[in-house]
Amino acid sequence: MIGHMAEQNELVFAPLGGVGEIGMNLGLYGFGPRRARKWLMMDLGMSFAGDEAPGVDLVLPDIRFLEKEKANIVGLILTH
Repeated sequence: MIGHMAEQNELVFAPLGGVGEIGMNLGLYGFGPRRARKWLMMDLGMSFAGDEAPGVDLVLPDIRFLEKEKANIVGLILTH
C-alpha cells in the first residue's frame, strides 16, 4: 500500500553557495525523512566582488534557507 509507506531516511546534499567558483562556499548535508531532516553545515565562506559588481565589496551565500531551518541545524564544520 503505497499511501501508507513510512518516509525513509535520506542523505542529501544542498549547495547554497560557492559551487563552481572560488570562495562563498556553503554546503549542507541533510539526513532523515524530508519533514524531519537534520542539517550539518560545511563551511561558510565569502568572496570579494569583481569589476562586474561596482560598489559591492563582499559576496556571501544566500542563507534564507538556513533561517527557515535553524531549529534543524545540528552543527557547522569549518574546513579552512
